[in-house]
Amino acid sequence: MYTPEERQKYYREILKMVDQHPRLQLQQLAEKVKESIVFFQNRSRRSVEMWIREAISGIPRYETKKKANGGPSEIFEEETANEGKYKFTEKGDEANVRKIVDKNVKTLEELKRVCEIDDDIWDVKEWKCGVYESHVKLRKYSVDKDGKQQRIADDHKIVPLWLVNASLVRNKAKIDAMGYYDDLIADAKKHAPKYKKIRYPKVKKGTLLEVDIFDFHLGRDTWEEESGEEGSLARSEKDFMFCINDLLSQTKVYPISRILFPVGNDFFNADNYQGTTTAGTKQQESPIWRRTYRFGRELLVKAIDLLSEVAPVDVLIIPGNHDMQRVYYLGDGLACWYHNNPNVTIDNSPKKRKYYQHGSCLIGFAHGKTERLVDLPTIMTTEEKQKFALTKFHEWHLGDKHHEKKINWVSINETQGVVVRILRSLALHDEWSIDNGYIGSQRSAEGFVWDEEGGMRAHLYVNL
Repeated sequence: MYTPEERQKYYREILKMVDQHPRLQLQQLAEKVKESIVFFQNRSRRSVEMWIREAISGIPRYETKKKANGGPSEIFEEETANEGKYKFTEKGDEANVRKIVDKNVKTLEELKRVCEIDDDIWDVKEWKCGVYESHVKLRKYSVDKDGKQQRIADDHKIVPLWLVNASLVRNKAKIDAMGYYDDLIADAKKHAPKYKKIRYPKVKKGTLLEVDIFDFHLGRDTWEEESGEEGSLARSEKDFMFCINDLLSQTKVYPISRILFPVGNDFFNADNYQGTTTAGTKQQESPIWRRTYRFGRELLVKAIDLLSEVAPVDVLIIPGNHDMQRVYYLGDGLACWYHNNPNVTIDNSPKKRKYYQHGSCLIGFAHGKTERLVDLPTIMTTEEKQKFALTKFHEWHLGDKHHEKKINWVSINETQGVVVRILRSLALHDEWSIDNGYIGSQRSAEGFVWDEEGGMRAHLYVNL
């Protein structure tokens, strides 16, 4: 038995390990603790896991009660015999997992999380969760004024526990596809076109041009008799490249040293061959989905090549709610294409929110579908503490709201030293937007000129 002071000491040591290894799962962390802290070396992994849970939650397994008359204290320690017990058996392409938990598992997602089932390897064939009663031992100790402890008696209580049992089967197709996809990416990079390094004019003071064409919705099928606008891939390309050229023309007076080009934010109108968004909402979409994907990739290559003639280009891939998966594949395609281009960088990291620092300016990008406007300043300061502290000018640039008229009057909102901007859309109106009255908004692309010391110098528009 250990005094509260001793336990707190070990909790602090565990929390240091947690901070040092934030991505480790519980079992892996327990092994690290056993290796690094002498006190735990001879303990079972299950016991160490319980200590880790207590340290993180701040709830120990014991309670201390002091006598009213200043006499010896009493310590009660709970010990559950089976909670947390885990068993994983694998045979060929099948496996079985059993785990005892302290609450009911009601959904498949909860099962995967509780039992740490890897979706990329295993499919759940069948599963069940049943309740049963378990005995908890209550050990009672007395503690005198000198801190000495003496075990007095044991007691028991009955608590409900749940046994989770799941049968798994190996997902060979997905494993093979992942391996094939990785091989495909590696092979594509080997055959990427080679670009020469461009010698750009030397600029004494760095100026960043940010080019924003948000909510493009490539592939949206619009009919002139219905919406007043006839959509086509040819028109989409014409509008897109006109905006790129116009923004470059407007910024000829500035000494541009670098170009930031966020790509995504519902670049595509649909996410799959069924013509739906990521969430499954049916779209008024061009039926040839392969064509729109290839056309979109080739259009972006054309635009990036044009921008890179002016200055080095940094591309950020920002997923939207219409094309979350498709735009990730697009980002991989662009990363492969520009693998041998020293003038272009592609950031296709899986984070949905991305940040870009230019001198004393920090710009955050998100689609804006899930985040609340009032939370964005705090999100920036939390996710990018160091960059936020080192910069003076902070902004969020969002899309998504081009259909919501109620947002128009709060398109710029500044709180906590952070400006939140909802940028305009270049999308044509479809049947849904017209039926719901989301009309009248100006189709626009936007641009920003950033001075690395003085912040934003210009806000540019291309109105169609």
